[in-house]
Amino acid sequence: MKILAIDSTSKNLSICISDGNDILSFVNDYRSLKHMQNIIGNIDKAFMNLPFGIHDIDLFAVNLGPGDFTGSRIGISIIKTFSMLSGKDAFGFNALDVFAFSSLFKNIKKIKKRIDRGGRAIIIPLMDVRNHEIFFSVYEAVVLEREPTAVSIKDIFNEFLNQNVIFISAEEGRNILIKKLYDKNILINKNEFVERFFQLLVQLKRLKQYTCSMYRSLFAEKPYDNKTGKPAVKKLEAIDCTLTGNAFFSYSSIFEELMARLSDADNIKIIIEKNNRYTRAEHISRLAFFRALTGTGDKNIAPFYVRDFIPFGK
Repeated sequence: MKILAIDSTSKNLSICISDGNDILSFVNDYRSLKHMQNIIGNIDKAFMNLPFGIHDIDLFAVNLGPGDFTGSRIGISIIKTFSMLSGKDAFGFNALDVFAFSSLFKNIKKIKKRIDRGGRAIIIPLMDVRNHEIFFSVYEAVVLEREPTAVSIKDIFNEFLNQNVIFISAEEGRNILIKKLYDKNILINKNEFVERFFQLLVQLKRLKQYTCSMYRSLFAEKPYDNKTGKPAVKKLEAIDCTLTGNAFFSYSSIFEELMARLSDADNIKIIIEKNNRYTRAEHISRLAFFRALTGTGDKNIAPFYVRDFIPFGK
């Protein structure tokens, strides 16, 4: 399956052409935010040394944002146009999902070791979405001990159908699954971030033994027993979290304050990943192939708005 993926949500204009999970060609252009001028030339450049052209693409994919307002719409418009003219499907992806997957892809060996030692691999992408707010969600990577050839990716996905799985990778005799722990994304003002995020990390430790449904709200202080309706209290487990995304570059002082607060916390380890500032089309391509295999691609190709969008003139 040949896939053309575009990410124009940031300063990096990224184009990727793949065949399944095999990356055939990619272009990452950090020159400027003049994506309207550069995007067609970069698509041509990506096809330059390939033995096929745009008419041979089976699936199109794009980052829907949040991200740069104009840049996001350029990529979406191009992908929708290609899809409409070719009659081929196009899938769109939330930038948080792309950040989470790219962190997994870059750190997969470390994540495997962490899980093998009995730890949990939590990934939290955090984005600066302006208005002094930070936008994020919470994901977990899990290793499934089974032969990849014995069960198809679609069958494995169906086993975890109600767990918000965004990706499953089969390699080296083990399946790596990444799932979203909460249905909703989270938006927090920078002035409230440290306190509320600290509460969330404490809650994540409890999720070792409790499910999300045992919490009455996202930032509940304690899980509740569904039978008695009373708080359920057990010993908290250790937790390691990888924070990724672009928020650190805008709010460095906030994260310094968070790390100082966590220095006295019991069994909470934080790793800040600063080499994952921009999402890239290679990761969107792999996500698209997974969605095609499982028949779950989102064909609603529209910009992702963090807040309610009010059309001009209203």
